[in-house]
Amino acid sequence: MRRGRAAALVALVLVAGVGGVLVAGAGPADAIETASFGLGPSGDGRRTALHEQVRPGKHVDDGVRLWNKTGEPVTVSLTVQGASIAPDGTVSLGGNGGAAKWVHLGRSSVTLAAHASTVVPVKVSAPRTLPAGTTTAAVVAEPVLPGAKDAAVVQRVALMVYVGAPAGAPLTARLGRVVWTAAGLLALVLLFALRPVGGRAALARLSGRGRPRMRPATPARGGPRP
Repeated sequence: MRRGRAAALVALVLVAGVGGVLVAGAGPADAIETASFGLGPSGDGRRTALHEQVRPGKHVDDGVRLWNKTGEPVTVSLTVQGASIAPDGTVSLGGNGGAAKWVHLGRSSVTLAAHASTVVPVKVSAPRTLPAGTTTAAVVAEPVLPGAKDAAVVQRVALMVYVGAPAGAPLTARLGRVVWTAAGLLALVLLFALRPVGGRAALARLSGRGRPRMRPATPARGGPRP
């Protein structure tokens, strides 16, 4: 996944100009930042993106870290957007495609005190059927500024999210459901088969010991005895 890793390292420092034009630029791998705040995966700082391995129908928990670079409070809004990677490594954001529907943020807005940082929970809930390979999305953060609608430039950062099933895991949860359904039906069949007309009688019937025994015929009274 070299192309995806490169996109994660760039991590999309985006500048939105008048008219909604997006221009992608590069940022250092260990400092995905604007002039006022930064965004990155939670943890020890060695990760450059969220790489989530999750089984179909299950979920995993992770987090993103935000930090304030300034001496004043900063409010940052958070959203999840679809993200696609072109063959040349260019990342495009927008819409609700890809893994965007599976990624859920614990908070949609964070206010950071001067030089403070915080972690926002991220929950990735996989559908019951996963597509093959890796599906992508992005956590997008941008400052909430007074008069931002009239600003000529608003800086945003986006952190890539890669979602896929663990190696060797099935891509659908339906197989497990079928197995459990079959097991339930088998249990019902056994339950009805063992219904007591007396519990011992039912068990004896299944084992073959409950077959009726043949008794010798009794001669009629007064008749010849053998």
